[in-house]
Amino acid sequence: MTFDPSRQLSEGEFSLRGFDARRLLTFARELPFPPDMLARAQPLVVDGQVQELSMRFDARGAPSRYRMNARFTGLSASYDDGSQPPPVDGELNPGWPSFEGLDGSVQVSEKDGRLSLRGAESAVTLPGILTRPRIPLDHFRAELDWQVQASATDPDAPAVAPIVDVYLRDIEFGNADGEGRIHGTYRRVPGTAGQIDLTSEVTGVPLPRLRDYLPLTLLGDVREWLEQAALSGTADSLRLRVRGQLHDFPFRQPGSGEFQMRVDMSDVHFRYGREWPAITGASGMFSLQRGGMTARIDQGRVFDTRIRRASFEVPDFRQPVLEVNGRFDGPAQQVIRYINESPIGRRLDGFFQNTRLSGPASTNLLLRLPLRNFDHFTITGESQLEGSRLELAGHLPVFDAIRGKVRFTENGIAFDKVSASLLGGPVTLDAVSPRRGLLEINAQGRASADGLRRFADTPITRQLEGSTRYRAGLSVDRGAVSLDVRTNLAGMRSRLPPPFDKEADTPAMLDIELRPQERARDGQVVAETLRLTVRDDAHLLFARRADARGRLRVRAGTLAVGQPPVLPASGLSGRGPRPAGRCRCLVVVRDPRSPAACAATARRRLLCCPTCARTACPSPRRGLMPCGRDFNALVAGVSQQIAGRSVCAPTNWTAT
Repeated sequence: MTFDPSRQLSEGEFSLRGFDARRLLTFARELPFPPDMLARAQPLVVDGQVQELSMRFDARGAPSRYRMNARFTGLSASYDDGSQPPPVDGELNPGWPSFEGLDGSVQVSEKDGRLSLRGAESAVTLPGILTRPRIPLDHFRAELDWQVQASATDPDAPAVAPIVDVYLRDIEFGNADGEGRIHGTYRRVPGTAGQIDLTSEVTGVPLPRLRDYLPLTLLGDVREWLEQAALSGTADSLRLRVRGQLHDFPFRQPGSGEFQMRVDMSDVHFRYGREWPAITGASGMFSLQRGGMTARIDQGRVFDTRIRRASFEVPDFRQPVLEVNGRFDGPAQQVIRYINESPIGRRLDGFFQNTRLSGPASTNLLLRLPLRNFDHFTITGESQLEGSRLELAGHLPVFDAIRGKVRFTENGIAFDKVSASLLGGPVTLDAVSPRRGLLEINAQGRASADGLRRFADTPITRQLEGSTRYRAGLSVDRGAVSLDVRTNLAGMRSRLPPPFDKEADTPAMLDIELRPQERARDGQVVAETLRLTVRDDAHLLFARRADARGRLRVRAGTLAVGQPPVLPASGLSGRGPRPAGRCRCLVVVRDPRSPAACAATARRRLLCCPTCARTACPSPRRGLMPCGRDFNALVAGVSQQIAGRSVCAPTNWTAT
């Protein structure tokens, strides 16, 4: 070694074998090397064993010239010159990489260098690039070169960090997450994030572990969503391409650079939003590009519904709103299940909780889900029904053979001119949801006597023949049903006693009104009224109340002719002109234990008249079930010929 007059090393060479790298570095920093050489070595931290090291240097000029060759085992090394800024969410700013537990060799000079690395049970750290910068490795092999551009030669000029070009010739690695390769270049420019041209591919990564390989360009809420969304599955391949000035990353402006991370997935269990139904058995792709994200599902299922296609997109990570666009084929009931088991059902206050919809359906769906507030979602959908069957409530008739398009949003459903079959005849349906939890259906159709009997086989419906047209309005408000039906009964014959009898060609207006009257704390209807008005002057009014099991049962009723109906507190009653003359029974009790006298007149009677049947029916029983409603008491009425006209009047209407 040669020293200059100031006792600084000016030139020399040395070689060493078999020593501790950390101790050697500590010793070297105490030697009188030129200041520029010491400055470059100061940020270096090493540990491990150096098998062989040789070095030659010449500090007689500026900058100093040197060349070093070394072989090492189990070496760990990091370099921090203070130029690496702290990580910033949404930005990519690479720092100096570091490694742990690697074998290899290095050749380095003031102008260039080459590093060869091999290792098992090691690790590599890539600061400023990945969400979790440290990557544990089962095996690793890397070849990389670098070149240092000459800095200022004036010794009085301020020290300036040089420009460094790094060439990643071939990097191969593998761990429990998969196997991968990287190649490319990186130019480190002082005062900037640098310039990169990088290509990488990783195979066989479990999707829940994909978070470890996500770039820092993803904002925190987007990364959190991706971590929670991928429940299981495999990233068959992950391909990363980055090219451009890193201060422009992720290259939102066209022409500013290139960034794409594409993942091909299989057997994916994927939940795209908290509390939303998961997609299972899916395959497709996921891609990060520029400032956003897209994903495509080529096949998969939601419940028992097959996904024909589905796409997921976050157009801009700065305003992270997930847009889900999909088409599904499967049982129509799965559409109802999707609504009930997603936040839509809660938004609609459980409106469809007791709805049953059978048959096939094809559904298109568009969901907008803000990743920073899942509750502020919007959704629009459309289901094509082909022959479906709809049950809205247990005591309402069933809609069969439904054909048409049903639209739904986070506020309700709507449809126009949907065709169906109801009460034995065709019907056309329109519906809107004026507000959350409210569905209003308008119907125009034809009902037949046979269809009425299939819905409710009672002594009343057995006296009807033919069919008639009607208009109806149905309102379902958070489970409470209101119904209005109006028809002139043209085309339907009634063989009921007067004043309810009529021929098919004789019109007679009939109005039916069903109204909820009381709800329980859980929102269930516990009381309702049913009113039938014939020819504007004959009224039947029933009140139902829930029993101990929650089933609605008739508790009171009245028949009024020529007067407004007034419900008794309980039991059954009637209002009308007093009878004078021969009694004619209106109704027969449907009880197998009733006397034969009543059974013989069942074809024309609806209830036993207490006046004429007192001897024949000393103990009438419960059992009358008009429209599926059980009476718990007996009502009796008579008809009377007055001035040649049949009228209805009570004799003794108090129930026993």
